Amino acid sequence: MAKKVTDSWKIETLVKKAFDRTKQRFLSYIFVYVIGIGIVILAAIALLLLSGIIFLIFKATNLPILTILLGVVVGTGFIGVLIYLGAWIQLSILSVMTDEKRVSVNESLKKTRPLVPGFIVLVILNGLFIAGLLPFGFLTLFIVFILWWIWGSMVGFVYLHQKQPKGITSLWISRQMVNQNFWGIVGRMLLVGGGLYFITFILSSSKNALLSALVPIISILIGPFIISFLYEMYKNLSVPKAVEKPKVWVTLSVIGWVISIVVF
Repeated sequence: MAKKVTDSWKIETLVKKAFDRTKQRFLSYIFVYVIGIGIVILAAIALLLLSGIIFLIFKATNLPILTILLGVVVGTGFIGVLIYLGAWIQLSILSVMTDEKRVSVNESLKKTRPLVPGFIVLVILNGLFIAGLLPFGFLTLFIVFILWWIWGSMVGFVYLHQKQPKGITSLWISRQMVNQNFWGIVGRMLLVGGGLYFITFILSSSKNALLSALVPIISILIGPFIISFLYEMYKNLSVPKAVEKPKVWVTLSVIGWVISIVVF
């Protein structure tokens, strides 16, 4: 059993499994990705139309207060819709890439839609937590941010596959799981990330037109491959039975918010 666990952490095993997963699910990933791009284009068009309507209302009424109020309402609603759709697309991408039973794009969209509100709450709380660490991040030359980026690398998988823990709990679980093999995960992330960067750099620097043309293709493949690679490592980790809230870090985040408010 121990040998199997060791083998599952070998870099060549992880890369092969990640490559196979990417190859099998690449089309589904592209479909969801294209949907995301389409949403961005439609959102840009909608924003232009809404801005035009608000401008016409201002010209017709000449009431700046009404125009500002409409702008705030429309802008807030527009941002809210974008956040919702962005979270939905992100969860759908994780679903098509990591669900043990392969699902279609339509199935992934249906499956993840009820999970969007909780995921948005997770992202907001995560953002507030990290923002509170800003003073300490600057003092440690961004080491704190890098540390939490590593600890949070499994958060999407935790939320999607562990029955959607409430609030920011997914981040705490991700940290506990990463800590089971912290340096092993860091080393593999650096090795694979450095390798991909090196390949991209060599191809983009090449004077050969054919090799340079491969850069956009490699760039498209990197996204699903990285997701697959992280997920293969995630599968090698055990889910903790009890969630440990990092009280020291939470306290530091609160202190950081107090410092930031006082300073700014």
